[in-house]
Amino acid sequence: MLAVIAGIFVGAHAMYEAWIYNVGEDIHSDGVIHWGYWLILGMFWFIPISSIVILLGLLTAGIVELWARLKGRQNSSK
Repeated sequence: MLAVIAGIFVGAHAMYEAWIYNVGEDIHSDGVIHWGYWLILGMFWFIPISSIVILLGLLTAGIVELWARLKGRQNSSK
């Protein structure tokens, strides 16, 4: 859930910035919105950010699990 929220936030921000700084009129021109390019821009940010957050979560969970196992072994050997 956090990964999706982070991905949406960053993707939406990238789309907003592209909308504001539309120098080459790639996103909108003469009242026409180029949806394909604009949505792809958002997806190119959504997918990597979501993936990175998911991987960081899995890595953190793995480290916590390993730490708990090692701590359990220390307590049982005493």
